[in-house]
Amino acid sequence: MAKTTNRNATDWELKWCSITNRNKTKTDLKNLLISFNYYEDLDKLNPLAEIKFTDGKNPISVGENDVIDINVCTTAHTDDEVVYFKFSIEDIKVEKVKGEGKIYTCRLIPEESSAIAKFKNKKSYRGNGFEILNQIFKDSEYGVAIHNDGNLPFNPLVVEAKGKKIPELVKDVCTQSIPASGKTMNTCGYFCWGTKKSEYDQARHRVEFKSIDSLLSVGGTHKGTDAEYTYYQASEAASLTIPAQLIIHSIEDSSRGNLKKMADDGVFLADALVLNEDTRQYMNKEWDIRKWWDRWGHISERKGSPPWTNNTFLKELMASGEASKTFNIHISHEKYHNKASQAAPDKDSDSLEPEGKYQSTDFQDWDEETIVQYNARRATMTLSISDLVVPGNQYLHAGDKVKLYLRASLPDAKTTIDGYDKEDSGNYLIYSVRHWFSVAPKKECWTAATLIRDTINKNC
Repeated sequence: MAKTTNRNATDWELKWCSITNRNKTKTDLKNLLISFNYYEDLDKLNPLAEIKFTDGKNPISVGENDVIDINVCTTAHTDDEVVYFKFSIEDIKVEKVKGEGKIYTCRLIPEESSAIAKFKNKKSYRGNGFEILNQIFKDSEYGVAIHNDGNLPFNPLVVEAKGKKIPELVKDVCTQSIPASGKTMNTCGYFCWGTKKSEYDQARHRVEFKSIDSLLSVGGTHKGTDAEYTYYQASEAASLTIPAQLIIHSIEDSSRGNLKKMADDGVFLADALVLNEDTRQYMNKEWDIRKWWDRWGHISERKGSPPWTNNTFLKELMASGEASKTFNIHISHEKYHNKASQAAPDKDSDSLEPEGKYQSTDFQDWDEETIVQYNARRATMTLSISDLVVPGNQYLHAGDKVKLYLRASLPDAKTTIDGYDKEDSGNYLIYSVRHWFSVAPKKECWTAATLIRDTINKNC
C-alpha cells in the first residue's frame, strides 16, 4: 500500500468493468457504469454487491447468473493496488429513460453462493469449530478458504447437519465454540464472515473465523490486533495538517443500547435451569455478568466502564440480584461420546478409574453457562453503535478496527488532535461496511461503516 498523502480524498479509478452472459459473450461496461456498491457484514458468509449501468442506447443482453467483473482502486490510499471483484447477477431491475436507453440495477452475489443453496447433508460433524467448518465447506464444494488468527476453539463439538443449511450450521459452531484464550476466562462465541481483505487480486473472497474477544480486544491476552486506521473529525479538512482522506465526513450515534430490554433478556442477571439428560436431574445456576466482565476482551481506548457503573436503572437491578429471565437448558455428556463407553461428568482425563471404563468429559458443547454467556457477549458488544462515513478506503473491512478522534462538544472547542472528546473517541470495531463507487452524477467514492464497541472510556 502506498503512503497516504494529501490528495483528492474521494477520487477513485475504474480499471475494468465487463459483463459476460451465458453464451460467453463479453460486453465492456467501463464507459457505461453509473455506480457500484460493495458490502461486507460480520453476520454474512458472502460479501454482496450492487451495480448500476446504462446500455448507452445500444441494447445489452443482461440475465440472471451473468458474470460481472470489475477492477477498482481508491487512489487516495493507493497508487497501484487494484481490487478485483467477480460476481454473478442474482436479480435485475430495468428502467427505461426517455432518450437515454435503459438503466440496469443488478443485485450481485459471489459465484460460490450457489454451493450454499445446494448443500444437503445428513452427516454428523465432530471436531473443534474450525475443523468442522473446514469440513462443511469441503463437502459443500463452497470453495472458499477459511482463515483464523490463531485463537482457535479448544472444545470439540458434535454438529448435526441433517435438515440444516450452511448458515444454520455456521451459527451452531459460532455459538458453541470457546477460544483457547477463553478457556479459563469463561468467554465464548465466534463470528464467521466473508471478506475481500488480503484477497484483492483474487476473484474469490475469503472467510474469517474469529472469536468475539479477538475482535473486540485491542492487544492483550485475547490476541486482538491494534487499530489499523485513524480518522479525525474536523469542520474543514484544511484546518488540520493531516491528509484530507483521513477526515471524517459524518458520524452519528444510532444506538446507545436498550439497557431495559437487555436486562429483560437476561444479559446482566439470569437463572439457568439445567436438565442433565444423562441423570435426569435438574439444577439451578445463577448468571451474574459482574463475575466475568473483567475477564473479557473489550475495545475501549482505556479500561472501559461497565454499563452498570453509571446507569441508575442498572445499578438498582444489579443491587437487587433478581434475575428477570430463566434459560431452560438441556445438557448431555453421553450424547457426545462413544456409546460403548460411559462418560463421566466430573472425571479428569488423567485420573479415570477404573481404566478404560469412562471417557473424559472435560468439555461438552452446551455448558450450562455457555448459552447464557453467549447471549450476554452478543448483546453487550453493541452497547454503542455509530454510523461513520469517510472518503473511500478500499482497505477498510468488516472485522477491522478504526481509531476515531472526535471533536470535543465544549463551546468554541477547537478540532485538534489534543482537543478530542475523551469519552467518545477511541477504538471501534467495524461490524459492517459499504464501499460506494459513483461515476454519475459525480465521480466519487465513499466508505460507510457501522461501528460498535462494548464500553465507554474511563477517566473522561
